[in-house]
Amino acid sequence: METYTDLDYQARLYRTGCMGCSNSLVIRGNPTPLASDESWDDAYVFQYSTYGNYGIWKQVNGSWEWLQPWTYSPAINTGYAWNTLRVYADGSNLYFLINGSLVWIGSDTSLTSGRVVIMPYSNGSSDDKVYVDYAVLDILESASVTETISAEQQALNEAANQSEATGDPRFYIPDDAE
Repeated sequence: METYTDLDYQARLYRTGCMGCSNSLVIRGNPTPLASDESWDDAYVFQYSTYGNYGIWKQVNGSWEWLQPWTYSPAINTGYAWNTLRVYADGSNLYFLINGSLVWIGSDTSLTSGRVVIMPYSNGSSDDKVYVDYAVLDILESASVTETISAEQQALNEAANQSEATGDPRFYIPDDAE
């Protein structure tokens, strides 16, 4: 399988069933060996839940770390609706967009190349289904991201960074859940 370094990867996704389970794009990933939780050993993971939250984490040598913990975003179409995730990776610069809105920018040198995949998480429910309308991967010479993160989204990101993220990063549990 091919590995990629600088890329523009996007997919339009829809989920039914588990509302807290994530739909994810994985970039610069390596599935071999699988980590103890059966996730890829190395990867950047950009995900959202149908509750309207997104998260970004990296897994290096089987150990994961948040880049942006679960964060509410008004850019996400909540409930059972289509959402488009897009990632630009240009060297150490990473840009993450949902439905055309830039939600996070960062720089990280942990992973420089790897595979890409769409990775839905399931709680095993029989009604849990993920649909992919399209997925497009382009190789970049350089990223030309002109969008900026809105002031509202930046404030939401900063607030989420102040809270302590716990639990499985692939599953979002709302604060008001019993």
